[in-house]
Amino acid sequence: MGAKNSKNAKAAKNGADTHPQVDAPAPDQDAAVECKLKHFIEVRVEYEDTGALVETGMNKRLVLNNGETRDVALGPGAQAGGKYATGKILTSTDVCHVSFPDMYDAEIKPK
Repeated sequence: MGAKNSKNAKAAKNGADTHPQVDAPAPDQDAAVECKLKHFIEVRVEYEDTGALVETGMNKRLVLNNGETRDVALGPGAQAGGKYATGKILTSTDVCHVSFPDMYDAEIKPK
């Protein structure tokens, strides 16, 4: 659209007039809409004696702070290195719950 076509120029002006006339915030002012920081949770399991990561055969259940439940089974082709990460999807740092439903009589030490 440009001034060479008067019909387009009038349509552009009418479109601009329908939007609120608000100035952008000054550099020392807060933004009009705050950005939300995203967080993630990552879980990995290590053998206590060797420190090597358990890469297969470990089932994890995560109850995220947004109410979502994820059942994750590690195996070949899963996330590399025996780790599982949610990606940056969580909008708060509230508590998430992690459990290992297939483990019995095992001592778990969070790091």
